[in-house]
Amino acid sequence: MNDDRAPEARSELDEAMLRLWGLEATRRRGPKPALNVQMIVDATLELADTQGLAGVSMASVGAALHCTSMALYRHIASKDELITLLVDRVAADEPAIAERLGWREGLRRWTQIQIDDVLAHSWLLDLPLASIPLGPHRARWIDQGFAVMRTLDLPMADKGQIIALLSQHVLAEARAHVEIHNAARNPYSDLGQLIHRMADPEDLPHLFAAFAEGSTGAGPDAFGIELILDGIAVRVRQKQRDRKV
Repeated sequence: MNDDRAPEARSELDEAMLRLWGLEATRRRGPKPALNVQMIVDATLELADTQGLAGVSMASVGAALHCTSMALYRHIASKDELITLLVDRVAADEPAIAERLGWREGLRRWTQIQIDDVLAHSWLLDLPLASIPLGPHRARWIDQGFAVMRTLDLPMADKGQIIALLSQHVLAEARAHVEIHNAARNPYSDLGQLIHRMADPEDLPHLFAAFAEGSTGAGPDAFGIELILDGIAVRVRQKQRDRKV
C-alpha cells in the first residue's frame, strides 16, 4: 500500500497504527529477519483459539515461536498492540460477498459470516471491540457492508446505523450461542421444564401460555436478523412515501 501523506503527517501517527495499517517504513537491506509481525500474530491466533485470551501473553507467544518475549518487542510494542493486530487478523479471513446478491441477502450473508467468525474465535466476546483501533481488514469488511447496500434506497447516514445495528446483533447472537452451549451442562437449563416443575400457572399465566404454544423465546436462530431486515424494508418504503408527499 502506498502512503502519499507528507512525512510530517506520518510522524504524528503512532508507530503501532502504522504497523496495523502496513504503513511502517520499509526495512533496510540485509538478511531477512527470522521473526516478523505476521508470524507473531499467527502464533497468537493459534494460542487464543486453543487457550482463550487467558493463554495469550508475550511470554507464551514467545515460547510458541521458540524465542524470548524480548524478541517480540522488537516488532510489537505491547500486548495491547498485539491484541489489536489479532482482531484485525480474524477479519482478514472473511470471504467476499457476491455482488449479484440483493441488499437483503447480502446483509444476511454479511451478518452470518461475522457470527460464524465470532463463534470460531469466541475469545472475541471477551474484548471491548468498540474501543479497539480499526485496522485495514476490519475496515474492508465494513466497506463490504456498505457495498451490499449500494442499491438500498436509503441515505448513507441510515446505512451507517444499519452497519452499527447489525454489528451489535452479531455479538448478541454469538454470545447467545455460547451461553446456550454452556448452559446445556446445567440440569435446569430447559426453561420449559423448570417453569412447569417449579411455578404456578396462575402466577405466570402468559409464560405458561407461551410454552404451551411451543414458544420459549430462547435459542438463537434466524428470527433476529429477519426482524431487522424486515424493519429496513419498512424504513425504505416510509422514505419513499415521504418523498412523494
